[in-house]
Amino acid sequence: MKRIVCLLLSTVLVLCAAVIPLTVNAAVWGDVNGDGSLTTNDARLALRGAIGLDTLKKGTEKFAAADIIADGKLGTDDARLILRIAVGLEPSVNQYDILRSGAFYMQGKMEGGTAPMKMAVSKDTVYIEMAEEGMQMGYLAKGNKVYFVDPANKSYHQLTAADKLLMKSIAGDAELPDAKEVRSMVEDFGFANMPALSRANRVTGGKVKGLPCAVYTFNLSDGSTTNVYMYGYRMLAMDASDKNGNQTNLIIFDSISADVPVMPPKDYSNERVFLVFMAKMMGEA
Repeated sequence: MKRIVCLLLSTVLVLCAAVIPLTVNAAVWGDVNGDGSLTTNDARLALRGAIGLDTLKKGTEKFAAADIIADGKLGTDDARLILRIAVGLEPSVNQYDILRSGAFYMQGKMEGGTAPMKMAVSKDTVYIEMAEEGMQMGYLAKGNKVYFVDPANKSYHQLTAADKLLMKSIAGDAELPDAKEVRSMVEDFGFANMPALSRANRVTGGKVKGLPCAVYTFNLSDGSTTNVYMYGYRMLAMDASDKNGNQTNLIIFDSISADVPVMPPKDYSNERVFLVFMAKMMGEA
């Protein structure tokens, strides 16, 4: 678990470094008519601009609002996305800002989209779930208590001193985390310290999962970069590249929400699953 967290840290920590702010239009994404709400009428105005029935001049607030994909071009894809947001098929709250808020529920994949991960963070609860040796496992910190979670069997178990001794006997110098360390796993991702998208060095167009998107690039002094991929208000992905342009890490986001679920889920049972899980992971069961 700690090894995987360290891999992801190299992706996120680059966002926490100083960047050169990019001047962006203050328009609200998708609110073409500027009435403070995003409706089907905004989609209609964006479509008229995209097909040339109305003139939306580049550099104006109306153009910036209509160009919700933020790739510098106004097309039918922008109108379609505004319509999807207006009818509730796409998020209307910036998911990148939700991550930065410090209270969120996130599901996604890392390592090129092959390793599922989850995080649930609230004022009193921190949950992190990733794959270890090909098996999903999670740690939950509630107050001073730490729970081991086995998602496959919908079970959880409060870790004890006996479990820590078991871990040492099976895995040598490996240690089970305490509540502070579980919280640090999430805090060290640096989501709360990520800069606003308006501070990106540049914004270009791209595509993720077949969707056109805006690519917000943050540059570092060592030549490395981090890209954040946004489809309107939905955060699709985030990656990091070294100074030679080689991709070093990739996170694909399946969902990001400000509604943090109760953890552990109500349909999970409280069982002593840690011993069985460790035996399976070590090939002993």
